[in-house]
Amino acid sequence: AVLLANAASYLVGAAAVTRLPRTPPAARPAGERGGYGRILRHKTYVALAAVSSVLWLNDSILKVGLAVWLVERTSVPHYVVGLLFTLNTVMVVLLQVRLSRGAGTAAAAVRLYRLAGAVLIVSCALFALAAGRSSELATLLLVGAGAALTLGELLASTTEGTISFGLARDEIRGRYLAFFSMGSGLQQAVGPAIVTALITAVGGWGWLALAAALGGAGAAGSAIAGRVRMPA
Repeated sequence: AVLLANAASYLVGAAAVTRLPRTPPAARPAGERGGYGRILRHKTYVALAAVSSVLWLNDSILKVGLAVWLVERTSVPHYVVGLLFTLNTVMVVLLQVRLSRGAGTAAAAVRLYRLAGAVLIVSCALFALAAGRSSELATLLLVGAGAALTLGELLASTTEGTISFGLARDEIRGRYLAFFSMGSGLQQAVGPAIVTALITAVGGWGWLALAAALGGAGAAGSAIAGRVRMPA
């Protein structure tokens, strides 16, 4: 029943998309090429796409690392994994639009990159602290870690939307966005293995490594976005 309801939701989504207004593609200046080479020469865009691919590790932490850590390294009942996924879903539904308001400027991207990195560091620390604690305390720590992870996810995705759309040239925007999305695809391919290897092989130190990577990506993104001039 759940699977059929999910299938029906896709049909509803498809019907909603058909009601969106159609806009003609932007005209490309005569003689100007629109290949990926032009995007690769846009060094700021490439750098921010690389930074975002690291921040996307939050996705692998949520979908893989959270369950692996809870089951293997904590005394918390396994059903809490489902509750933490529910918490993530509720927070995304309630907060995504609110957090995206006023996020369409380079100044906002600077702030959001920094906040995303900081919140994800807190999340990694709370995950690490949950190991070896009593079931009650570990549950509280994991709830805090899940909430911080979701908040970091929302801040990072808002920033990525601002940068990927705002810096893309109108006439080849599709290629710009395809290039930016490659970071997400790369993370989905290797992120689960990286996260699992780190937290199972070295435990809490693995979370420290993840915190350093995510915090460093947030700081780097903030520094790069600080030099960006967004189109009007």
